[in-house]
Formats: sequence, C-alpha cells, structure tokens
Amino acid sequence: MTTTALTPQPDRFRTFALAALLAVFAWRCTDVLGLLNQQSPGPDFSALWAGGRAALSAPSRIYDFAYVTALQNWPFGEHLRPFVYPPSALLLFAPLGALPLGVAYPLWTVATGGLFLWGSRRVGAPWWIALFPAVWLVAFCGQTTFAIAGLAALALAWRERSITAGVLLGVAAAIKPQLLIFMPIALLAEWRWRSLISAGFTGLLLCGASVAIWGLEPWQAWFAALPRFQTLFETTPGLIEDAITPYAWLQRNGWSTGPTLLLAPVAAALVWLTVRRSDRPADRLIATFGGALLVSPYAMPYEAALLAPGVAVYLGTITHRRWLAYATAACFYTVGLVHGPTSVLMALALLAEPLWLSRRPTA
Repeated sequence: MTTTALTPQPDRFRTFALAALLAVFAWRCTDVLGLLNQQSPGPDFSALWAGGRAALSAPSRIYDFAYVTALQNWPFGEHLRPFVYPPSALLLFAPLGALPLGVAYPLWTVATGGLFLWGSRRVGAPWWIALFPAVWLVAFCGQTTFAIAGLAALALAWRERSITAGVLLGVAAAIKPQLLIFMPIALLAEWRWRSLISAGFTGLLLCGASVAIWGLEPWQAWFAALPRFQTLFETTPGLIEDAITPYAWLQRNGWSTGPTLLLAPVAAALVWLTVRRSDRPADRLIATFGGALLVSPYAMPYEAALLAPGVAVYLGTITHRRWLAYATAACFYTVGLVHGPTSVLMALALLAEPLWLSRRPTA
C-alpha cells in the first residue's frame, strides 16, 4: 500500500538553488579572514575586556576613552577604542577583565556563539545559519551580538516560561539597551505582562547591583560619554561609511538625519502588527531588532547577525510558494553587509508575508 506525502516536497531546482546560495554565503565568509591583514581577531572584544579590567582597577576611568584604549595595547592602528556599554554590563565584563585577553576572547566567543546557535534553533533556524557572513563577522570582532540575539531568541521562543523569558530580556537590555527598545511593545501586543514585569525587575536589579558595587559615578560618566562616542563615530574614518542604519546612510551622504525621527512610529507599528498577526518567534525577532536598527544612529555590519535567525527561517522554507522572493531578500541581506541599511531593509521585507500577503503565519 502506498502513502501520499502530507507536506509538499521541495523540487530539485530549489534544493540545488539553496545549496548554491549557502556555498556563496560560505565563500563570502572568507572576506572575514581578509580582515586579519588589517587587525588581530577580537578588536571589539578588547574594548569590552578593557572596560571590565578598568572596573576592577580604576572605576573612575571606565569611560576615559584614552585610558581604556591604552589598556588594550592594540597592535593595529591608534584610534580610540572606548568602552561605552552601561555600568550594568560590567557585571558581565568585569569577570572577563580579570582574565588574560587571550583567554577571555575565545571563552566569550564560544560561550556566546553557543547561546546564539541555541536561540536560533529554538526559533526555527536551520543549522546552516552558521554559514551567514554576519555570524562569522561577530565571531571575529568578539561583539555582544551573539549574546543579545541568543537571549532574545530564547525569550521569544519560551512563551510558556514567562518569568524566565523576562529575565533573559532584562539581562540583554542591561548589556545593550538600545537594541531592546521595541521589545516592551512586542510583549504588550501579546499581553505578556509577567514577562514585561520580570524583564523590568531584572533590569532594575542589575542596575542596582552595579550601583552597589561601583557607585553612581560610572552611571554619570556613561551618560556623559554617549555624546562623545557619537562624535567619535561620526569623525573616525571608516566607521560612518560602514554603518548599517538609515541615520548613518543619510549622514554620510550629507543629508539631514531629521527624517529618521519619523521612523520611530513606523517601527513601533511594525512591531505591534507583527506580534498581532504572526505567532512565529522568527517574525518577532526580525520586527523588534529591525525596528531598533531603523531608529538607531549607530550600528555596524556585525549587528546584521541579530536578523540572521529570522532570515534563515524564511530561507529554509523551500516548499513555500514565495521561496524565490525569500531567497532574493536573503541574498541582498548578505550583500548588504557592505551596502548601508540594505541588510536591515531586506530582512524587514520578509515581514510582508505575515503582515500583508497572508493573515496566517507562514508554513
């Protein structure tokens, strides 16, 4: 007796096309190796490590850009490499600062990379998300993107664990709050009050712990350091050119950045509608992080990895009737690593399916 498959099977063309795309993505990852000619691995982690070391030895100088740069003794280039994360993040980075940099960097990359892959799998991303160039770029830089994306992905996937999800989001916000600015809207749209309250409580607890350990001075210094860092970002060659936000794109082309203020309500509405119309964690991940990148004045190519789990979910649905459109968006998302906000806009374009083309979540 023969049986009929209940789910559509991918045709041979799409299977080969996906394999070819992944091969191209893997080839693009070799671009990261080219960075070794310009700097050693872990250029961004060295600033995190130095901030943690300053918190242990000279708390009053955590946000002294020159001092933190000198601690790193970086072999390539002489431009400033400051620590600009909030003092609440020092609860994580101070222990790393107690270790030698050569030990702390691989430990951080492996631990947060594992968290990222775990969270990505929980929201439905295939294993080959590891072939996305943005993922390799995060590993090379030693950035916090793996940690933020992994924590958020797990929180969005664990709906039945409301308090745990909120704790994870609170920890992520304590590290890099600007990337979580639309997460409260996402929680409110789903009436996840317990998650929202536990996230807020966790954030306050971590901030309070940092005050108890280092006092209020680092917080005052952090607020004063933010405009100095923005000036540094805008005047350092190469930074504004590589940024992936609309704000940076307008600025480097000599146009007014005022229109980016109009993107805030657009991003908020996008998050609200996505949560209301789609129950897929991948869609919510794209909406919340994509919305944050739309309004942020500062975000570099490694932050594109925040969107990688959602993009991989869509690229993996090769039986879907709109897969060719998804694959096209994924290609531009990958190429967008060197073309301003293209990567962000292409990831957000994938939300056309749950928002406008279908009232039901995609298969």
